[in-house]
Amino acid sequence: MDPKRIDRPGVDLALPGAIGFAVLLYLSFAAALFNDGDTSWHIAAGRWMLDRAAIPDADPFSLTHFGQAWTAHEWLAEIVMAAAFDLGSWNALSLLFATAVAATLVIIGLEARRCANAPATVAAIMIGVFIILVPYIVARPHLLAWPLLAIWTVALLRAREADRAPAPAWALLMLAWANLHGSFLFGLLLILPFALEALIAGTRRMATIIAWGTFAPLSLPAAMVTPHGIEGLLFPFKVSAMSSLPLIAEWRPTVLAENPGFELVLIGAFPFALYKGLRVPPVRLLLLALLLHMAFAHVRHQAVLAIV
Repeated sequence: MDPKRIDRPGVDLALPGAIGFAVLLYLSFAAALFNDGDTSWHIAAGRWMLDRAAIPDADPFSLTHFGQAWTAHEWLAEIVMAAAFDLGSWNALSLLFATAVAATLVIIGLEARRCANAPATVAAIMIGVFIILVPYIVARPHLLAWPLLAIWTVALLRAREADRAPAPAWALLMLAWANLHGSFLFGLLLILPFALEALIAGTRRMATIIAWGTFAPLSLPAAMVTPHGIEGLLFPFKVSAMSSLPLIAEWRPTVLAENPGFELVLIGAFPFALYKGLRVPPVRLLLLALLLHMAFAHVRHQAVLAIV
């Protein structure tokens, strides 16, 4: 596998596009998209904001916490959800989230196609990722952030491939991401291992420090362009420190017996990697180890591992 192989646009798009389209069709009619109680209140929050042309800073809904401070960190996703629902009810909402998942898989497939000679390998990668994602494919804001995580990761990979920092314009992606979902914080942290790898591998250390040292500070203030400013940046940390976190299913540790899809993909992927003799640069190996730890520490991070 060689990430510096030439692109072949016609061939590259066909297989990922076909798999992505199949996933789009399947999810557009999948009732399981709405097997989550949060969907309705996200729509209600978005509708509240559209009706008042304002973003709430206090809870306007609940009985026990009415009027208490509320950081509406997913406000943009909620407005998009409410607008889609008002436009075409549950069908439009299905199409919105089906498109987000399909787009994520296509981005992954296109990047994999640049590196893998065998179409079967690309298909296996996309199907493996989808298998891991399936339990978390529900109509909630995190799905809208998945394509951004995939695009952001590809931008970092391409920058390393070209032995440079990402173009400053990529920092603008944080403007949307930080207002859609709290996973933007992981995107910011993901800059660090790639910058470290560039510093270790490069010969022009000062130029590397300046390039990556410019991109990271541009991304950080872009992530703070939200209605909540610095509070929005700190909010994911506050959520992670909640004492009630272990009571929430998606924040519980991964138990393989309860996550057969995740186990199946791991059992298939690691022997395949060993058989192929794949070599992973040290910093990326550490990143992989961190992602595995996150995935086993909290069920919801299986998706982050699969995408990145």
